[in-house]
Amino acid sequence: MQGVDHTKNDMLIIGTQESGPEVTRWRARLMKTTGHDFKHVASRALSGITIVVLAHRRLRGRLSRVQTSSVATGLFTCSH
Repeated sequence: MQGVDHTKNDMLIIGTQESGPEVTRWRARLMKTTGHDFKHVASRALSGITIVVLAHRRLRGRLSRVQTSSVATGLFTCSH
């Protein structure tokens, strides 16, 4: 990724909006771009928004039991 010094960042949290069905290809491209320096920790998609969390490989032994959750909010998720 241009402008990102991979040696100084511990984690990268990257989000997209309206990524749709292209999210799988986008995530693969993201992993290719960051190379072997970062490992996929977690990702979550809800409607048109996707967030991906990557951790530098030096943190591999410090991360465990990573969990994700989401709560649908917005105009069409309200119950009457």
